[in-house]
Amino acid sequence: MRSVAGAMLAFVALAGALASCQARPAGSVALSLYHRNLSDQPFAYRVIGTPPESEEWTGLVPDVVSSAGCGFVGPEWELIVTEGPEPPDPADDIAARAGAGDFEERDPVAIALTIAADGSIDITDGIPEWWDSDIQRCP
Repeated sequence: MRSVAGAMLAFVALAGALASCQARPAGSVALSLYHRNLSDQPFAYRVIGTPPESEEWTGLVPDVVSSAGCGFVGPEWELIVTEGPEPPDPADDIAARAGAGDFEERDPVAIALTIAADGSIDITDGIPEWWDSDIQRCP
């Protein structure tokens, strides 16, 4: 009887772990985003085009090497960056932008957002040379 109870408990734990994983929405693109801000001014970013019922990607570009991780976006996604600490809106003055077409509509795609010390913005393809942690991969 103990082995059946133990097996049931293991099954429930496994089912809970699998249920907590983010399922990939149909027609979505796996996007990994790496970022850093070397300037003394705040910049915020937003990824537009997340699938319905998915959490939007918004945040401040941190002043340390960091990653927003990997998530799923629609095939026509766009990254917008604005000056200031407020979450960007497409109607704001956009300091920089990049989208699916800039990266040949690849899936998966990894991009790096770097704010230089002078406030200039660079959005590049791939895992940046300054990234020294585990590669961000989608589930």
